[in-house]
Amino acid sequence: MEDLAEKINSVLSDPESVKQLGEIAQMLGFSPESPPPQTEESPSPAPDVGAIMSLAGKLKEAGGDDDNIRFLMALRPLLSEEKRPKIDKAVKMLKLINLLPIIKDSGILGGDLLGVL
Repeated sequence: MEDLAEKINSVLSDPESVKQLGEIAQMLGFSPESPPPQTEESPSPAPDVGAIMSLAGKLKEAGGDDDNIRFLMALRPLLSEEKRPKIDKAVKMLKLINLLPIIKDSGILGGDLLGVL
């Protein structure tokens, strides 16, 4: 698990990787607070609507809770107020980790998730 956390940290520390993740989020309908400016030398490619719709359907199906998430959410009411945000962050991370195989199979990030997996 530490190895995966290191890989995630390395992706998040690379500005180009973060930019690509932001572009994926925009394609999936998540609107960031301040979208990155488009430059003339890097026009955005035309997205394949069918592929995006297929990926969106798969992501929605995978967005459900697994046993680990249900366990953490069951523990949440038993914890103090200052520890509950940690559970919330862990649940978000687990949901993201559950999405990694789908994103990898889609080939959006070159098929190898930027060399992480």
